[in-house]
Order: sequence, then C-alpha cells, then structure tokens
Amino acid sequence: MTSPRIVATDLDGTLLNSLGSVSTRTRQALRLASDAGAQIVFLTARPPRRSCS
Repeated sequence: MTSPRIVATDLDGTLLNSLGSVSTRTRQALRLASDAGAQIVFLTARPPRRSCS
C-alpha cells in the first residue's frame, strides 16, 4: 500500500474537538502522515468573512 500524498481535514467538529483542541491521537496520526511525506491541508466549509472597510 502506498502512503497518501495529501491529507485534507476539516477543522471544527472534525480535527478540533468541542474544546477547540486536537487530540493526542489525531496529532500522532497527522505527524505519521507528515513524516511519510504527505502534505497536510486544513479546510473549512465556513464562508470567508467580509471586510468592514
């Protein structure tokens, strides 16, 4: 089996728990993927914020 080249993950409710932090298990999994050469990309479905200017 080949290692992933990219890992994309949502933030709120997926990567981040209800306290807004990343669990040890998730941190370890991301580190393993990164060490194997994968690029880690963080995503969100939230729309961009409008500028108030």
